[in-house]
Amino acid sequence: VSASFVFMAGICILSTMLAVLQRDQIMALLSFAGGRLAPILLSTGEGNHIVLFSFYGLLTLGEIGILRFLPWRLLPLVSFAFTAGVGAIWGMRSYVPEFFPEAEGFLLLFFFLYAGISVYQALKGAKDRLRFCDVLLVFAVPLAAGTMQWHLLRGTEFGMAFSCLGLGAVYLGIASLLRNKDSQARGFLFDSALALGVAALTLAVPFALSRDLTAAAWCVEGAALVWICARMKRSEGVTVGLILQIIAGGLYIMLI
Repeated sequence: VSASFVFMAGICILSTMLAVLQRDQIMALLSFAGGRLAPILLSTGEGNHIVLFSFYGLLTLGEIGILRFLPWRLLPLVSFAFTAGVGAIWGMRSYVPEFFPEAEGFLLLFFFLYAGISVYQALKGAKDRLRFCDVLLVFAVPLAAGTMQWHLLRGTEFGMAFSCLGLGAVYLGIASLLRNKDSQARGFLFDSALALGVAALTLAVPFALSRDLTAAAWCVEGAALVWICARMKRSEGVTVGLILQIIAGGLYIMLI
């Protein structure tokens, strides 16, 4: 690790400490943005991606520590945007199959870190008005992680099917954790996690089965959604179930 990188990292840590002491969210955002840009600006083109993403992981853990004491809701979204952006650029330019173990490990690490931030904020019992940055983070994390996972697993037979099953299990687990909706944040995250879990399980079907079996599975799933959501008096769920059945019917007609 070069002396210039250590110097830049030290400046980032010092400025972050000053931002926390002064409760200045803008300064904190600039500090963490600078910390993420430092290894890129100082790179000579021969950098170690393990060192890069390990450093990003440490920065993210620092941000989680700050969120325990200061309600800076914009901080994790900006942090995630930088991390996902750098990860995507590295994946397109430098990723080769030999890097899969460490790339998969870091992808899972950052997914659970940022998904965990949303859960933590909801479990903390935030009573204030839900903000757009909270909503965006909840949906941006699985979307970005799923896209990167697809890039890593291209060419594998059932890789994305198992990944979608795992993603669905994680979000259904989050939904069960937040089933007691005693705040707006909890209620929103419960509904979002439930929807994301069902969507991930739905996407697992075409990655694992043929088109005719996919149409049959989606038809059954749509009918189940309609029945369950009708009993729960959730009109949006009934609509989703009907749309899924229409899609399944269209797919079946295309196969005739």
